[in-house]
Amino acid sequence: MEQLEEYIRGLKKNRFQVEYFETGKEFVDYAIRNLPTKASIGFGGSMTLEQLHLYERLSEAGFNIYWHWRNSEIIDMKERALNADIYFSSANAVTKDGKIINMDGTGNRVANTFYHHEEVFIVCGINKLVETVDEGIARIEQIAAPKNAQRLGVNTPCVVTGVCTDCTSKDRICNVLTIIEKNTNSNINVILIGEELGY
Repeated sequence: MEQLEEYIRGLKKNRFQVEYFETGKEFVDYAIRNLPTKASIGFGGSMTLEQLHLYERLSEAGFNIYWHWRNSEIIDMKERALNADIYFSSANAVTKDGKIINMDGTGNRVANTFYHHEEVFIVCGINKLVETVDEGIARIEQIAAPKNAQRLGVNTPCVVTGVCTDCTSKDRICNVLTIIEKNTNSNINVILIGEELGY
């Protein structure tokens, strides 16, 4: 817990709002109780959100959610998510000094994490915590990117090798790297959960 406090201090120093929950269930219950019921909610592609069953739980509670993982009209859902009041996503890594690192294929997910919404929630399991930016990028190359490429069934070397080779494949999913160093004009909330979640 002492080491976790260092991450929380780093994030708060960078003006992020931070909440910690022991379990994913505790966070989901908290979200249902505290999100404004009339707000529209957008989701970015995220195995963390998937594993939390957040879409299903919020939908059952009556929230209006736009997620391209749950609708065949992918482009329309991405547009609606872009214009939602609240946006949920995860991060590929969070550093001890409070930086949020993400890699994306098309950029829609990462753009939504720091622009346009009334409130943003970045939900992360403790497996996403790293010491430095370099370690965060290494985590993407060695864990997150290969696992996501395998999940998507794309034609990239990392599907076979299990490690990023900085490929030039047309199916490459690592095209946009973002490092949020300080909270922007958006109200960015970082939710840390004491479980391993996502890639």
